[in-house]
Amino acid sequence: MSILPPPRRRWSWLTALWIGVPVLTTVVPLVIVAVFVLPMVTGALSVFTPLAPGETRAPPACNQALRAYADGSVYASAVGCLPMGFPEDLPLIEGPILTASSYTTAESSSWSAEIRIDDPDVALAAVRDSLEHAGFVETTRTDATLEKGIRFDSPLYMVWVETSTTAWGPAVSYTYNPAPPAPPS
Repeated sequence: MSILPPPRRRWSWLTALWIGVPVLTTVVPLVIVAVFVLPMVTGALSVFTPLAPGETRAPPACNQALRAYADGSVYASAVGCLPMGFPEDLPLIEGPILTASSYTTAESSSWSAEIRIDDPDVALAAVRDSLEHAGFVETTRTDATLEKGIRFDSPLYMVWVETSTTAWGPAVSYTYNPAPPAPPS
């Protein structure tokens, strides 16, 4: 029996190959596929990819969600269509609906919709015509560099309409709220 300690195992190039080759041939490609290839194939990163000038994306398919709260309020949201409970009498221009929502409480409701457009100036003119035809009156206007907005009022509703650039291209956004009660006379 020897009183010497057992010999230390030394790493050699064969040991490194025995461990390194499987790691390089299995783990590294799996990481590359998971991080780069799968998001490109599934389109997960396409919403975050900037659009080239004049490029637009197809609007999303209709997908709705409804959430009721303990206080009795209800929030409905939709992508690609109008949500359940969205009033049919609210004027909207023609075009693919990107997102829309409605929020209802015991006291009030509000609705919003975002519609893809081709030209912001032409769309705002069409919005103005449709709202004025429905009895709305223009009360406020902003002409910022990137976004243009107009507020319209009617006896029942007030609406803020603005243009913006979204992941799907240029869009017009509507936000409808009930008109505030008239002050007591």
